[in-house]
Amino acid sequence: MITFEHRLLNAVELAEALAVSLSTIRRMTRHGEIPVLRLRSLVRYDLDDVKARLAADHSSSSLSR
Repeated sequence: MITFEHRLLNAVELAEALAVSLSTIRRMTRHGEIPVLRLRSLVRYDLDDVKARLAADHSSSSLSR
């Protein structure tokens, strides 16, 4: 049996989860800075994937300093 322990978030929910503005989420989506799942007109985010990408981007940017 397959179970899902988390659900996909819309942009408003992701903004709330990350404590950032909705416009920040939209900008990051447009620029490919966070992973997004698209199904026709639906746009959804996996919070774990987004956090992992942000953490990886943060650690790689701190290494280049």
